Amino acid sequence: MTDGDTAVETAAATGLRVVQDGAVLRLTLAREKAGNTLAGTTVVALRQALAEAAASEEIRVVALTAVGKNFCTGMDLIESNAPRTPDAPRPARPRAGNHQRRINLGPHELVRALTELQLPVVVGVRGWAAGIGNSLALLSDYIVASETAKFWTPFVGRGFTPDSGSTWLLPRLIGLPRAKQMVMLGKPVDAERAERWGMVTEVVPDDVLDRRVEEVVQEFAAAATVSVGLAKVMLHRHLDADLGQALTEEALMEEVSLRTADFKEGIASLRERRPARFEGR
Repeated sequence: MTDGDTAVETAAATGLRVVQDGAVLRLTLAREKAGNTLAGTTVVALRQALAEAAASEEIRVVALTAVGKNFCTGMDLIESNAPRTPDAPRPARPRAGNHQRRINLGPHELVRALTELQLPVVVGVRGWAAGIGNSLALLSDYIVASETAKFWTPFVGRGFTPDSGSTWLLPRLIGLPRAKQMVMLGKPVDAERAERWGMVTEVVPDDVLDRRVEEVVQEFAAAATVSVGLAKVMLHRHLDADLGQALTEEALMEEVSLRTADFKEGIASLRERRPARFEGR
């Protein structure tokens, strides 16, 4: 994790600016000229940053944003499918299963890391969130979209099937008929419709987006971090759990949260009729 000039150098090499700002880990997609598409180096940098956040004793919230007019227009398919030159001949045909192995170790591992991270992730979306960009946005925990935001799963329109968790996420988020419209016909969804369908947390004017994201980030940075993270885990797991499983896990997770310093502070603030001052421990 870096700051200052080092963050700029890292962004130039990976397409991702990574800055730890106290309790906040700020991840900024920084390939503006390429629509903030994710290169292979960007995926690796995002995975590494999330892994370091998971192990950190200081970080309490992750802010995910992007430079320029678009959040993320997907993987960089142009780069990965560029014609070979005489100096870089096409390699031998890969073994069967090559793609499914690579995608599971790259983009799909990033999707898992994002959803399994026991920290809140706040995302700010302006412009296009397409392909894996759509998944990164909608799998975050608090989604602030500007009025210019558009959410798109264009896979079928490019001649291949969806990835990055799209077929798992969208039916659960907006229902099967709407998911089919987005996935099978590749229909983009604008910010107003996304809010109406329950895809995003809130929609704000474009010039308010950065300020609103920061307000939410600071709210999470001051929250009871352990309890927030465990609540996130349960909400994700219990999408596919029956009531009995959910109740059992709620009891176990509550046992953990009751032993935190933040629980003691929460009770003290209730008794003393004042706002809680959580430390994330």
